[in-house]
Amino acid sequence: MLPPTKKSFLDLPHPIRRRIYIEAGLPTNYRINLSCSNPCLRFSAFSFPISRFYHGRFDGNDEFFGDKMTLMTSSLLRVSRAVSKEVFFIIYSENDFAISRALAWGLRPADYLRAEALGAMTSLGIHLNMCTSDVAGGCSGKLFLVGETEPDAPPLSNRNAQNVEVINEWKRLANRMSTSVNSSLRLEFICDVEDLETAQEIVKPLHQLPVLNDLSIRISKRPTRALQILAQTTRLQVMGRINRGSSLPTFRHYDSLPKELRLLILEQTSLICPMEIQWRSECNMFLPKHDSKCGLTRDICVCSVEHGAASSRCQCYQKPFSIFHVSHRMRLEAQEVFYSKNHFVIGPHFGSRIFDSRTPDELEILLFLLMIPEDAIHHLRSLEIVFPLYPRNFLRREGKAHNSWLKAIDIITREIDVSRLTLNICFIPLPHHGLFDRSDKLVADICQWFLEPLAQLKGLKDLFVNLGSRIDTKYEDIRVRKERELEEMIMGIGYDSSGRGKHEMWSRWDWDVWNNPEFQTQEEARQRARLVG
Repeated sequence: MLPPTKKSFLDLPHPIRRRIYIEAGLPTNYRINLSCSNPCLRFSAFSFPISRFYHGRFDGNDEFFGDKMTLMTSSLLRVSRAVSKEVFFIIYSENDFAISRALAWGLRPADYLRAEALGAMTSLGIHLNMCTSDVAGGCSGKLFLVGETEPDAPPLSNRNAQNVEVINEWKRLANRMSTSVNSSLRLEFICDVEDLETAQEIVKPLHQLPVLNDLSIRISKRPTRALQILAQTTRLQVMGRINRGSSLPTFRHYDSLPKELRLLILEQTSLICPMEIQWRSECNMFLPKHDSKCGLTRDICVCSVEHGAASSRCQCYQKPFSIFHVSHRMRLEAQEVFYSKNHFVIGPHFGSRIFDSRTPDELEILLFLLMIPEDAIHHLRSLEIVFPLYPRNFLRREGKAHNSWLKAIDIITREIDVSRLTLNICFIPLPHHGLFDRSDKLVADICQWFLEPLAQLKGLKDLFVNLGSRIDTKYEDIRVRKERELEEMIMGIGYDSSGRGKHEMWSRWDWDVWNNPEFQTQEEARQRARLVG
């Protein structure tokens, strides 16, 4: 009888061996910047504390780290050829690497990386030139940097002899990568340039690479249209979405399509905002800004709206105003989509939470309705009006404010198909005081005074009344009962706003922040004291 065969570590299934490596201290899901200076290199884990490591080559031959975790990594690389091969692959395939020319080691670490290392990488960031002072807008372009902070640099220009050497260094790196990287690589390329000519020279080496899984590219801090188009075209070409050497495809038969199809196409553009559109008289429309999470990682902003960039992760809202200037017919159809498919929130003057000296005599809703083009107002389908808690005498009969409120309701009645209109009325609670901190009669009188004229809107599709914050549950039973009474006063007995989708229409007005004392001005405190008593 033959003796039983001894089992070794390598007989374990690969997922179990991988788990053992990780439990032993093998780093995964780390952002590794290879260009940080000696003696310490800083790694940032997405779910672990920041650790410090000694610089070295990550090729399996040299010690790369100096602490407990990385000493274990170095030891694993020396166990055997088979184990070293597995550990080597996990290191490069399950971490995000970055190389930054502006840091101490520059692009030199790429020269030490073996072809096998480049071939195993699934995420690599190349920061060739990054400037933060050339800013157009509110984004600096630099969000969260791992390890050393990259110094600010001017935009790159091929007319500068020193910059020409930088471009040549990048070309050598791209040439080496072209024979080593694989198609699963997600590449982040940052090189802020001065002009289109330099940008074209900078992106040319990217076309040497094989088809990549993903590319985030930024070639300018400023949102220059020509550079945005170049970045988008380059991204699609490198990812194999369009043929290399060709431009972005154009569609020449739009005008010959039926109107129904044209409207469907416009609905796929930025005419439809991903969230509600807020409006106040002193600053017109508030459109959402970018969320600073546009790159493959959170290190650098690669927003295609704020910068000359392109990224698959950029879901930022591109303001649609240029669409309205294409042609007269396009403007009319764009207005139809814009006003019928978006939810508009009409906020109080200067965002005031309460009535104060800045509150105009004419209500915001009237100013909003007068601002909309006459040939577009009938497309409105969803309105939310946010009121501060006015004192009763502010809307006294025959007063300017009362008349403006009646005018607004009259415009809605005449110009808008109310059978297709959803109206959401919100009353802002006083800072540190809910709407029900005093007697129920105070709330009922003020809110009923506001809502009574809405009875003119015969056949209104939906009316939702919100008395203060739905987050504050202190007086929830009273609030829900009063809201239902006021809604039935206008819509009729038995009207069920909850069943009509009231709670699905959650406004982004930040009620709980308004209760924060940091946002309460002295003027508001004085006015609140007078109102509350």
